[in-house]
Amino acid sequence: MFFNVHKDDTETYYKSEQELNDLALELLEDKHEDAALEAPKLCTILYPTSWNVYDSFGIALLQTERKAEALEMYKNP
Repeated sequence: MFFNVHKDDTETYYKSEQELNDLALELLEDKHEDAALEAPKLCTILYPTSWNVYDSFGIALLQTERKAEALEMYKNP
């Protein structure tokens, strides 16, 4: 995965919890469901103690009719 190789390269790549989270919600709104699920999933890896990323991932899962998985997001941090 590209991210795993480059995640520590902060000179070239910038990552922001809020921007990734916003991207996920925008992708969901634009009906890009697969990508909309990958962005918040990445956020949960990068920011595992943030309730907001789990909330957004839960929203994305609910809107893509994955209710059981969405419930799991609300059990985290």
